[in-house]
Amino acid sequence: MFISFDETFARENKILDKKAMKNLMNKSMNKNIKELGLNPNNVEWGCYYHTNTVHPHIHAFIFEKSPKRKEYNIKKKTYQVKHY
Repeated sequence: MFISFDETFARENKILDKKAMKNLMNKSMNKNIKELGLNPNNVEWGCYYHTNTVHPHIHAFIFEKSPKRKEYNIKKKTYQVKHY
């Protein structure tokens, strides 16, 4: 999974550094995991934060500890990142 923010949006919402991005993802992932129909207690996830492009972005992974399905499709409108 890849999540990117326009630089202006990131600056206005104070998510330009690693700590802010970590807080944002920690607040958002459980809701998104549930939206995907997964059990947060059966999921491991992590992110890699990159600032090597104009847009700060993350590469995230999610996997089930005990897989329940063979295929997962994530609709863009389903995945939400909340900023505070």
